[in-house]
Amino acid sequence: MGLCDFVVREGFCSMRLPLNARLKFFSERPLRQALMAAIDTPATMANATSPRMSKGAVYQHTHFLRPAANAVLIEAAVKRLG
Repeated sequence: MGLCDFVVREGFCSMRLPLNARLKFFSERPLRQALMAAIDTPATMANATSPRMSKGAVYQHTHFLRPAANAVLIEAAVKRLG
């Protein structure tokens, strides 16, 4: 997928997903499947670096996405466990 610009701290992870032709519809919009797959990576890394490992579900949402032209910045932070 080409994820880059990783920032990892305790309970936090961010990375950039450069958008290329393989990750876009013909209308130049990013594929939702590609976005959700990209979100899985920092969400898992943020969870794995939190003080307590959780085996529960991770809530992911794309409700507030703005249109992206060249890249998407993905940030994941552990807010609470349990």
